[in-house]
Amino acid sequence: MTSESPFNPYHKWLGIPPGEQPPHHYRLLALQLFEDDPEVIHSAADQRMAHVRTYQSGAHSEASQKLLNELAAARICLLKPERKAAYDAELKAKLAAPDPAPAPAPTVVAPQPAWPATARSGCWASAATASATGSCCRPRRATSCSGTSKA
Repeated sequence: MTSESPFNPYHKWLGIPPGEQPPHHYRLLALQLFEDDPEVIHSAADQRMAHVRTYQSGAHSEASQKLLNELAAARICLLKPERKAAYDAELKAKLAAPDPAPAPAPTVVAPQPAWPATARSGCWASAATASATGSCCRPRRATSCSGTSKA
């Protein structure tokens, strides 16, 4: 049994993946970010709206109307110079803001082996030798810088 996710017109009709939603006006109209040419903006809006209109009488007519309204609002905003300037400034600030930092990965501490105390301290002697001599370690042989032992 599979559960279907809700219909996503941005993704299905406009190719805008869920990670880029909700889209800003430029993405919604498939425009280069901060496009300035009114003819390009007008043409892009016309193309997108014509495409979405093909779904008006289908099973998702309500989603089609909502998306057409969003496309019209984006077109109006980007074609009015004063509104576009305000929108662009707001969008630039939003895009410049750093993304929230992901939560740090949990630190995993490896469990220590249950070695005898002599082994944990780096001792070479067995526990029996350590208790008999009162020392946990054998005397080490001194070595020279060349690695040869000095006896």
